Amino acid sequence: MVLHSAFADGQYDGDIARIVLPAGDALTLAQAWREVEPLCRPASSDRDAERRIIEEWARTVAVTAGRPGQGIDEELAIDTIVEALIRYPADCVLRALQNRRAAHKWRPTLSEILADVQWRARYRSALRDAFARAGVDTGPR
Repeated sequence: MVLHSAFADGQYDGDIARIVLPAGDALTLAQAWREVEPLCRPASSDRDAERRIIEEWARTVAVTAGRPGQGIDEELAIDTIVEALIRYPADCVLRALQNRRAAHKWRPTLSEILADVQWRARYRSALRDAFARAGVDTGPR
């Protein structure tokens, strides 16, 4: 496997541009995908993972301060945030929420959480894309 790193203005930006898989027959690539697919699976495919994300968000809400003047419908906010987060692997979401709780006083916005989750899941997304480019059916995205 070859990782192509991205550079901006001569500096490494900490991300990858593309993963290139070694050449292989369709059967071998399909078997390799079956081995790594569970790591790339969204939390929405597992009810227990969804429950853990809801619990982790509840913990985050419980120990972080709401931003002044937010005045939001908490139930709608929970539904919206969970709906967005379950599109990503559960462990990436849980780590992002745990990190947010430990490192920040204020309750995170959806965009702040998604930025962290997407950063954590970037290699898995690139890996899924590499298998799809190689002709492997990686299922719905």
